[in-house]
Amino acid sequence: MFQRSVIAGLGLMGTSLALGMRHHEMSQRYFGVESDEAHGKKAVDMEAVDRILDSRHLPEIDFLALCTPVEGFADVLQQFGQDMPTHGLIIDIASVKVAAINEVLKHLPSYMHSRYVPCHPIAGAATYGPDAANPQLYFEKSVIITPHGDCSEEAIDRAKLVWKKLGAVTRILTPEKHDRVYAYVSHLPQLLAYAFLLAYHGEFKAEGLQTFLRIGGSSPQLWASTFMLNRQSLLLAIEEFQMEMRHFPEFSAYGQMQAALAAAITEEYKPYAGPGFRDFTSTLDRDIEQSLSQNPLSLHHTIATLHNILHVGDKERLLSLLKKAKTVHNQVFG
Repeated sequence: MFQRSVIAGLGLMGTSLALGMRHHEMSQRYFGVESDEAHGKKAVDMEAVDRILDSRHLPEIDFLALCTPVEGFADVLQQFGQDMPTHGLIIDIASVKVAAINEVLKHLPSYMHSRYVPCHPIAGAATYGPDAANPQLYFEKSVIITPHGDCSEEAIDRAKLVWKKLGAVTRILTPEKHDRVYAYVSHLPQLLAYAFLLAYHGEFKAEGLQTFLRIGGSSPQLWASTFMLNRQSLLLAIEEFQMEMRHFPEFSAYGQMQAALAAAITEEYKPYAGPGFRDFTSTLDRDIEQSLSQNPLSLHHTIATLHNILHVGDKERLLSLLKKAKTVHNQVFG
């Protein structure tokens, strides 16, 4: 299918993509781009990639997967996207599509715009890094393809074939609708999981809550970036959620949060949710729920604080709070 493939970003998602492609013999050679030396070495040891590239001296690449944070796209494209063949294919796997598309098209030669297909696999895990990777990560998962105005139908078909060979099912959304949908079914639940951990500082027992708060163990750096990139859509989702919370004053903090989240998300959006959403909205055992604090004021305050930080665009403060939430998660769940 491809001669020389480059996977830029060898965390969980990128390494799993490389392993899956190798398992299905989709390319003759596999190369990695990774700023974390330990991650790169691990990906080579796992035989996900043949070697890590440290310079541009490489014959023509005909497949490039952008699996770094969006902020890293420019460097990768300047190194490896400037003279790809016109039959090549470029994808990204970012969970925010409007910002990703703008960044790629800004740094990609115009002749390659038609060969770039934005993708968002609805897969992952609370753990991250190449140690957590596996070639079956995308099997029976959804992948949202969000074509931009210059996408060629042939390139879209080739991208669909990549995911089909990995066992995934592709769906099409516009970039704008994608970002609205995932603000509600992915980014808002993730922010609420962090908010819950911050509000209660681990003042609950781990037993029975591992599934509910699994996503609270995710990478703060990744999610701070995601929240900021989809800031406008996420702010609207938070505001709607806050309005819904007022309709359930007699509920516990947990009950308020679950009921408000269910009310804020339309039936149209729910089919796009992934396993993280299903875990976070899972029903708790009544005894476990009753053991949680019944006072929702702390949770209200924490959500309002996160909303205000997003509103002013203070990424450093946002990242600091998400790191605190992850620390609480690690202390409670190990």
